[in-house]
Amino acid sequence: MTLSACPSRSLSARPRLAPAQTPSRRLARPTPLALALALALALWGASGAVRRAAASPWLLPPGAVTLSARYDYAYARDEFLASTGRLTPFSLNGQYSANTYSLGARLGLSEWLELEVSLPLREVTYQSDPVILNPTALSGEAAYDHYQRNILNFNQSAVGVADVGLAARLRLMTAPLVMSLELGVTAPAGYAPPEGTFGDRPASVKAFVSDVGRYVAPENIRDDVTLGDGAFAFTPMLHAGLGTGGGFFARASGGLRVRLNGAGDALVGELKAGQSLRPWLLVFVGLAGEKAVTRGRVIGVSVAAKDATLPAADYGDPRLLELIEVTLDRDLLSLPIGLLVRPQRDVELGVNYAQVLWGRNVAKSHVLSVGVTVLTSYLQARAPLNGRR
Repeated sequence: MTLSACPSRSLSARPRLAPAQTPSRRLARPTPLALALALALALWGASGAVRRAAASPWLLPPGAVTLSARYDYAYARDEFLASTGRLTPFSLNGQYSANTYSLGARLGLSEWLELEVSLPLREVTYQSDPVILNPTALSGEAAYDHYQRNILNFNQSAVGVADVGLAARLRLMTAPLVMSLELGVTAPAGYAPPEGTFGDRPASVKAFVSDVGRYVAPENIRDDVTLGDGAFAFTPMLHAGLGTGGGFFARASGGLRVRLNGAGDALVGELKAGQSLRPWLLVFVGLAGEKAVTRGRVIGVSVAAKDATLPAADYGDPRLLELIEVTLDRDLLSLPIGLLVRPQRDVELGVNYAQVLWGRNVAKSHVLSVGVTVLTSYLQARAPLNGRR
Protein backbone atom coordinates (compact mmCIF):
# COMPACT_ATOMS: atom_id res chain seq x y z
CA MET A 1 0.00 0.00 0.00
CA THR A 2 1.04 2.59 -1.87
CA LEU A 3 -1.42 3.43 0.77
CA SER A 4 -0.65 7.42 0.75
CA ALA A 5 -4.11 6.17 -0.21
CA CYS A 6 -4.72 2.53 0.17
CA PRO A 7 -6.69 0.88 -2.65
CA SER A 8 -10.32 -0.02 -2.51
CA ARG A 9 -11.70 -3.48 -1.88
CA SER A 10 -14.71 -5.51 -2.84
CA LEU A 11 -15.82 -8.50 -0.84
CA SER A 12 -12.30 -9.05 0.21
CA ALA A 13 -10.44 -6.33 -1.48
CA ARG A 14 -9.13 -4.23 -4.24
CA PRO A 15 -5.45 -3.54 -5.02
CA ARG A 16 -3.52 -4.04 -1.78
CA LEU A 17 -5.77 -5.11 1.09
CA ALA A 18 -7.80 -8.04 2.53
CA PRO A 19 -10.71 -9.32 4.80
CA ALA A 20 -10.78 -11.69 7.78
CA GLN A 21 -12.24 -14.27 10.11
CA THR A 22 -11.59 -12.90 13.57
CA PRO A 23 -13.90 -12.43 16.57
CA SER A 24 -12.49 -8.97 17.15
CA ARG A 25 -13.03 -6.49 14.30
CA ARG A 26 -11.32 -3.53 15.91
CA LEU A 27 -9.15 -1.45 13.62
CA ALA A 28 -5.47 -1.97 14.28
CA ARG A 29 -3.96 0.89 16.28
CA PRO A 30 -0.35 2.03 16.48
CA THR A 31 1.38 -0.40 18.81
CA PRO A 32 3.85 0.61 21.52
CA LEU A 33 6.54 -0.87 19.29
CA ALA A 34 5.39 1.29 16.38
CA LEU A 35 5.46 4.42 18.51
CA ALA A 36 8.87 3.51 19.91
CA LEU A 37 10.23 2.99 16.42
CA ALA A 38 8.76 6.29 15.29
CA LEU A 39 10.45 8.05 18.21
CA ALA A 40 13.72 6.29 17.44
CA LEU A 41 13.51 7.50 13.84
CA ALA A 42 12.90 11.04 15.02
CA LEU A 43 15.85 10.95 17.40
CA TRP A 44 18.07 9.46 14.74
CA GLY A 45 16.90 12.20 12.39
CA ALA A 46 17.95 14.85 14.92
CA SER A 47 21.50 13.66 14.43
CA GLY A 48 21.32 13.37 10.65
CA ALA A 49 18.18 11.67 9.31
CA VAL A 50 14.55 12.54 8.60
CA ARG A 51 11.24 13.41 6.85
CA ARG A 52 11.12 12.96 3.09
CA ALA A 53 10.28 16.39 1.72
CA ALA A 54 7.62 16.46 -0.93
CA ALA A 55 8.90 17.23 -4.41
CA SER A 56 9.53 20.99 -4.58
CA PRO A 57 10.59 23.58 -7.16
CA TRP A 58 13.12 24.91 -4.65
CA LEU A 59 16.33 22.93 -5.02
CA LEU A 60 18.97 22.51 -2.35
CA PRO A 61 22.16 24.57 -2.72
CA PRO A 62 25.29 22.77 -3.93
CA GLY A 63 26.81 20.56 -1.25
CA ALA A 64 23.69 20.53 0.92
CA VAL A 65 22.14 17.27 2.14
CA THR A 66 18.82 16.70 3.90
CA LEU A 67 18.27 13.44 5.74
CA SER A 68 14.76 12.55 6.76
CA ALA A 69 12.66 10.01 8.66
CA ARG A 70 8.87 9.79 8.80
CA TYR A 71 6.20 7.63 10.38
CA ASP A 72 2.76 7.29 8.72
CA TYR A 73 -0.31 5.66 10.23
CA ALA A 74 -3.13 5.03 7.74
CA TYR A 75 -6.56 3.54 8.28
CA ALA A 76 -9.77 3.07 6.29
CA ARG A 77 -13.21 1.55 6.72
CA ASP A 78 -14.80 2.75 3.47
CA GLU A 79 -13.97 2.62 -0.22
CA PHE A 80 -14.82 4.32 -3.50
CA LEU A 81 -15.95 1.47 -5.76
CA ALA A 82 -14.03 0.65 -8.93
CA SER A 83 -17.19 0.33 -11.01
CA THR A 84 -19.07 3.53 -10.08
CA GLY A 85 -16.90 5.51 -7.65
CA ARG A 86 -19.70 5.27 -5.09
CA LEU A 87 -18.57 5.58 -1.46
CA THR A 88 -19.47 2.52 0.58
CA PRO A 89 -18.19 0.67 3.66
CA PHE A 90 -15.86 -2.28 3.07
CA SER A 91 -17.84 -5.48 2.67
CA LEU A 92 -18.02 -7.90 5.60
CA ASN A 93 -17.13 -5.20 8.17
CA GLY A 94 -13.69 -4.84 6.63
CA GLN A 95 -11.06 -2.57 8.17
CA TYR A 96 -7.62 -1.63 6.88
CA SER A 97 -4.57 -0.18 8.63
CA ALA A 98 -0.93 0.42 7.76
CA ASN A 99 2.23 1.56 9.53
CA THR A 100 5.01 2.96 7.35
CA TYR A 101 8.52 4.01 8.38
CA SER A 102 10.32 5.99 5.67
CA LEU A 103 13.92 7.10 5.37
CA GLY A 104 14.95 9.61 2.73
CA ALA A 105 17.74 11.86 1.54
CA ARG A 106 18.15 14.80 -0.85
CA LEU A 107 21.51 15.86 -2.25
CA GLY A 108 22.31 19.18 -3.91
CA LEU A 109 24.84 18.45 -6.66
CA SER A 110 24.93 21.89 -8.25
CA GLU A 111 22.93 25.11 -8.60
CA TRP A 112 20.67 23.37 -11.11
CA LEU A 113 20.55 19.69 -10.08
CA GLU A 114 19.58 17.63 -7.02
CA LEU A 115 18.91 13.97 -6.35
CA GLU A 116 16.50 12.28 -3.92
CA VAL A 117 16.04 8.73 -2.62
CA SER A 118 13.39 7.23 -0.31
CA LEU A 119 13.10 3.82 1.33
CA PRO A 120 9.78 2.85 3.03
CA LEU A 121 9.27 -0.10 5.38
CA ARG A 122 5.56 -0.94 5.63
CA GLU A 123 3.20 -3.15 7.60
CA VAL A 124 -0.36 -3.53 6.24
CA THR A 125 -3.29 -5.39 7.79
CA TYR A 126 -6.86 -6.07 6.69
CA GLN A 127 -9.57 -7.74 8.74
CA SER A 128 -13.16 -8.72 7.96
CA ASP A 129 -15.78 -11.37 8.72
CA PRO A 130 -15.36 -14.89 7.25
CA VAL A 131 -17.90 -15.96 4.64
CA ILE A 132 -19.06 -18.98 2.61
CA LEU A 133 -19.76 -18.37 -1.08
CA ASN A 134 -20.21 -21.97 -2.19
CA PRO A 135 -23.54 -23.28 -0.81
CA THR A 136 -24.54 -26.95 -0.98
CA ALA A 137 -27.71 -29.03 -1.17
CA LEU A 138 -26.17 -31.63 1.14
CA SER A 139 -27.46 -32.14 4.66
CA GLY A 140 -26.24 -33.50 7.95
CA GLU A 141 -22.58 -34.37 8.42
CA ALA A 142 -21.85 -34.05 4.71
CA ALA A 143 -23.08 -30.45 4.71
CA TYR A 144 -21.04 -29.72 7.84
CA ASP A 145 -17.89 -31.06 6.18
CA HIS A 146 -18.62 -29.04 3.04
CA TYR A 147 -18.97 -25.78 4.95
CA GLN A 148 -15.85 -26.48 7.01
CA ARG A 149 -13.87 -26.86 3.79
CA ASN A 150 -15.35 -23.73 2.17
CA ILE A 151 -15.02 -21.07 4.86
CA LEU A 152 -13.30 -18.10 3.24
CA ASN A 153 -11.08 -16.11 5.55
CA PHE A 154 -9.79 -12.88 4.03
CA ASN A 155 -7.72 -11.69 6.99
CA GLN A 156 -4.27 -10.86 5.72
CA SER A 157 -1.17 -8.89 6.62
CA ALA A 158 2.16 -8.11 5.00
CA VAL A 159 5.43 -6.59 6.18
CA GLY A 160 8.45 -5.49 4.20
CA VAL A 161 10.08 -2.84 2.04
CA ALA A 162 7.51 -1.19 -0.23
CA ASP A 163 8.31 0.90 -3.34
CA VAL A 164 11.80 2.38 -3.45
CA GLY A 165 11.83 5.90 -4.91
CA LEU A 166 14.53 7.78 -6.84
CA ALA A 167 14.23 11.26 -8.32
CA ALA A 168 16.35 13.86 -10.09
CA ARG A 169 15.29 17.53 -10.27
CA LEU A 170 16.61 20.08 -12.75
CA ARG A 171 16.21 23.80 -12.07
CA LEU A 172 14.65 25.64 -15.04
CA MET A 173 14.30 29.21 -13.76
CA THR A 174 14.28 31.29 -10.57
CA ALA A 175 12.30 34.38 -11.66
CA PRO A 176 9.57 35.46 -11.79
CA LEU A 177 8.64 31.95 -10.64
CA VAL A 178 10.85 29.16 -9.38
CA MET A 179 10.46 26.20 -11.73
CA SER A 180 12.05 22.75 -11.90
CA LEU A 181 11.63 19.58 -13.91
CA GLU A 182 11.65 16.22 -12.13
CA LEU A 183 12.02 12.64 -13.29
CA GLY A 184 10.92 10.21 -10.60
CA VAL A 185 11.20 6.43 -10.61
CA THR A 186 9.52 4.02 -8.18
CA ALA A 187 10.31 0.31 -8.12
CA PRO A 188 8.66 -2.48 -6.09
CA ALA A 189 11.10 -4.13 -3.70
CA GLY A 190 10.25 -7.74 -4.53
CA TYR A 191 6.92 -8.09 -2.67
CA ALA A 192 4.00 -10.11 -4.06
CA PRO A 193 1.88 -7.91 -6.39
CA PRO A 194 -1.88 -7.50 -5.84
CA GLU A 195 -4.32 -9.90 -7.50
CA GLY A 196 -8.07 -10.41 -7.65
CA THR A 197 -9.92 -11.96 -4.74
CA PHE A 198 -9.21 -15.47 -6.01
CA GLY A 199 -6.03 -14.81 -8.01
CA ASP A 200 -5.29 -13.41 -11.44
CA ARG A 201 -7.23 -16.16 -13.26
CA PRO A 202 -9.77 -15.94 -14.69
CA ALA A 203 -9.42 -12.42 -16.06
CA SER A 204 -13.08 -11.90 -16.96
CA VAL A 205 -16.45 -12.11 -15.22
CA LYS A 206 -17.76 -14.46 -17.94
CA ALA A 207 -15.00 -17.00 -17.36
CA PHE A 208 -15.45 -16.73 -13.58
CA VAL A 209 -19.20 -17.39 -13.77
CA SER A 210 -18.69 -20.38 -16.06
CA ASP A 211 -16.84 -22.29 -13.32
CA VAL A 212 -17.55 -20.62 -9.97
CA GLY A 213 -17.06 -23.78 -7.93
CA ARG A 214 -13.51 -24.14 -9.23
CA TYR A 215 -12.41 -20.62 -8.31
CA VAL A 216 -14.34 -19.95 -5.09
CA ALA A 217 -12.21 -22.02 -2.73
CA PRO A 218 -10.09 -21.13 0.33
CA GLU A 219 -6.87 -22.32 -1.33
CA ASN A 220 -7.39 -19.85 -4.20
CA ILE A 221 -7.58 -16.72 -2.07
CA ARG A 222 -4.91 -14.25 -3.13
CA ASP A 223 -6.54 -10.91 -2.52
CA ASP A 224 -4.62 -7.64 -2.51
CA VAL A 225 -3.12 -7.03 0.92
CA THR A 226 0.27 -6.11 -0.45
CA LEU A 227 2.87 -3.43 0.14
CA GLY A 228 2.19 -1.55 -3.10
CA ASP A 229 0.76 -1.95 -6.59
CA GLY A 230 3.75 -3.98 -7.79
CA ALA A 231 4.34 -1.75 -10.82
CA PHE A 232 7.44 0.12 -11.95
CA ALA A 233 6.59 3.77 -12.56
CA PHE A 234 8.32 6.67 -14.31
CA THR A 235 6.93 10.11 -13.51
CA PRO A 236 8.12 13.27 -15.27
CA MET A 237 6.73 16.31 -13.42
CA LEU A 238 6.92 20.09 -13.66
CA HIS A 239 7.06 22.10 -10.43
CA ALA A 240 6.43 25.83 -10.08
CA GLY A 241 6.39 27.97 -6.95
CA LEU A 242 6.68 31.41 -5.48
CA GLY A 243 7.47 32.85 -2.06
CA THR A 244 7.12 36.27 -0.51
CA GLY A 245 9.06 38.21 2.08
CA GLY A 246 6.03 37.92 4.36
CA GLY A 247 6.47 34.17 4.70
CA PHE A 248 3.80 33.04 2.21
CA PHE A 249 4.52 30.36 -0.38
CA ALA A 250 2.51 28.53 -3.03
CA ARG A 251 3.48 25.80 -5.44
CA ALA A 252 1.90 23.63 -8.11
CA SER A 253 3.06 20.33 -9.61
CA GLY A 254 1.79 18.27 -12.50
CA GLY A 255 2.95 15.31 -14.55
CA LEU A 256 2.27 11.93 -16.08
CA ARG A 257 2.88 8.67 -14.22
CA VAL A 258 3.85 6.00 -16.74
CA ARG A 259 3.42 2.55 -15.17
CA LEU A 260 4.68 -0.80 -16.38
CA ASN A 261 3.69 -4.38 -15.43
CA GLY A 262 0.28 -3.96 -17.06
CA ALA A 263 -0.88 -1.01 -14.93
CA GLY A 264 -2.57 2.01 -16.54
CA ASP A 265 -0.94 5.43 -16.77
CA ALA A 266 -2.23 8.41 -14.79
CA LEU A 267 -2.09 12.18 -14.64
CA VAL A 268 -0.87 13.37 -11.23
CA GLY A 269 -0.83 16.81 -9.66
CA GLU A 270 -0.67 18.78 -6.44
CA LEU A 271 -1.38 22.30 -5.20
CA LYS A 272 -0.03 23.54 -1.90
CA ALA A 273 0.10 26.88 -0.07
CA GLY A 274 1.46 27.86 3.33
CA GLN A 275 2.19 30.75 5.62
CA SER A 276 4.85 31.34 8.25
CA LEU A 277 3.16 32.42 11.47
CA ARG A 278 6.43 32.71 13.34
CA PRO A 279 10.07 32.42 12.26
CA TRP A 280 9.93 28.86 13.57
CA LEU A 281 6.34 27.89 12.59
CA LEU A 282 4.69 27.33 9.20
CA VAL A 283 1.20 25.97 8.37
CA PHE A 284 0.06 24.67 4.99
CA VAL A 285 -2.89 23.14 3.13
CA GLY A 286 -3.12 21.51 -0.27
CA LEU A 287 -4.89 19.29 -2.78
CA ALA A 288 -3.36 16.23 -4.43
CA GLY A 289 -4.91 14.22 -7.23
CA GLU A 290 -4.48 11.29 -9.59
CA LYS A 291 -6.55 10.46 -12.68
CA ALA A 292 -6.15 7.29 -14.72
CA VAL A 293 -5.85 7.99 -18.45
CA THR A 294 -5.30 4.46 -19.79
CA ARG A 295 -6.80 1.14 -18.74
CA GLY A 296 -4.45 -1.48 -17.37
CA ARG A 297 -4.79 -5.24 -17.57
CA VAL A 298 -7.33 -7.07 -15.42
CA ILE A 299 -5.58 -8.63 -12.41
CA GLY A 300 -8.53 -10.84 -11.47
CA VAL A 301 -12.18 -10.86 -10.47
CA SER A 302 -13.47 -9.63 -7.11
CA VAL A 303 -16.81 -10.40 -5.51
CA ALA A 304 -18.71 -7.52 -3.90
CA ALA A 305 -22.03 -7.25 -2.12
CA LYS A 306 -24.43 -4.84 -3.81
CA ASP A 307 -25.20 -3.65 -0.29
CA ALA A 308 -21.97 -3.46 1.76
CA THR A 309 -23.96 -3.96 4.99
CA LEU A 310 -25.05 -7.43 3.82
CA PRO A 311 -24.23 -9.92 6.61
CA ALA A 312 -21.92 -12.83 5.84
CA ALA A 313 -24.78 -15.32 6.26
CA ASP A 314 -26.55 -13.90 3.18
CA TYR A 315 -23.61 -14.13 0.77
CA GLY A 316 -24.88 -17.47 -0.52
CA ASP A 317 -27.54 -15.66 -2.61
CA PRO A 318 -25.85 -14.67 -5.91
CA ARG A 319 -28.58 -12.10 -6.61
CA LEU A 320 -27.17 -9.95 -3.80
CA LEU A 321 -23.61 -10.00 -5.17
CA GLU A 322 -21.80 -8.44 -8.11
CA LEU A 323 -18.59 -9.45 -9.87
CA ILE A 324 -16.00 -6.81 -10.73
CA GLU A 325 -13.03 -7.08 -13.07
CA VAL A 326 -10.20 -5.51 -11.08
CA THR A 327 -7.37 -3.40 -12.50
CA LEU A 328 -4.67 -1.32 -10.80
CA ASP A 329 -6.14 1.90 -12.23
CA ARG A 330 -7.53 4.46 -9.79
CA ASP A 331 -8.64 8.07 -9.41
CA LEU A 332 -8.36 10.09 -6.23
CA LEU A 333 -8.41 13.56 -4.73
CA SER A 334 -6.92 14.08 -1.27
CA LEU A 335 -6.62 17.00 1.14
CA PRO A 336 -3.35 17.31 3.12
CA ILE A 337 -2.94 19.82 5.94
CA GLY A 338 -0.10 20.24 8.36
CA LEU A 339 2.51 22.32 10.07
CA LEU A 340 6.29 22.58 10.20
CA VAL A 341 8.20 23.56 13.33
CA ARG A 342 11.86 24.58 13.21
CA PRO A 343 13.38 24.13 16.70
CA GLN A 344 16.88 24.73 15.32
CA ARG A 345 18.33 26.43 12.26
CA ASP A 346 18.80 23.19 10.33
CA VAL A 347 16.05 20.99 11.81
CA GLU A 348 12.37 20.77 10.85
CA LEU A 349 9.66 18.75 12.60
CA GLY A 350 6.50 18.06 10.63
CA VAL A 351 2.98 16.86 11.47
CA ASN A 352 0.57 16.17 8.58
CA TYR A 353 -2.93 14.79 8.15
CA ALA A 354 -4.41 13.76 4.80
CA GLN A 355 -7.80 12.36 3.80
CA VAL A 356 -9.04 10.99 0.49
CA LEU A 357 -12.05 13.13 -0.43
CA TRP A 358 -13.09 11.41 -3.65
CA GLY A 359 -11.91 8.57 -5.81
CA ARG A 360 -12.48 5.39 -7.78
CA ASN A 361 -10.99 2.00 -6.94
CA VAL A 362 -9.40 3.47 -3.84
CA ALA A 363 -10.06 3.42 -0.09
CA LYS A 364 -11.23 6.52 1.76
CA SER A 365 -8.06 6.53 3.80
CA HIS A 366 -6.98 8.79 6.66
CA VAL A 367 -3.23 9.25 7.10
CA LEU A 368 -1.43 10.83 10.03
CA SER A 369 2.30 11.54 9.54
CA VAL A 370 5.05 12.76 11.84
CA GLY A 371 8.64 13.29 10.79
CA VAL A 372 11.84 15.23 11.05
CA THR A 373 14.25 16.67 8.48
CA VAL A 374 17.83 17.71 9.12
CA LEU A 375 20.06 19.77 6.84
CA THR A 376 23.75 19.04 6.71
CA SER A 377 26.49 19.47 4.11
CA TYR A 378 29.38 17.63 2.56
CA LEU A 379 30.93 21.05 1.86
CA GLN A 380 31.75 23.83 4.30
CA ALA A 381 29.03 26.13 2.98
CA ARG A 382 25.74 25.69 4.83
CA ALA A 383 22.31 27.11 4.06
CA PRO A 384 19.21 26.95 6.31
CA LEU A 385 16.14 25.03 5.28
CA ASN A 386 13.85 27.30 3.29
CA GLY A 387 10.68 25.93 4.91
CA ARG A 388 8.94 25.56 1.55
CA ARG A 389 7.63 22.08 0.97
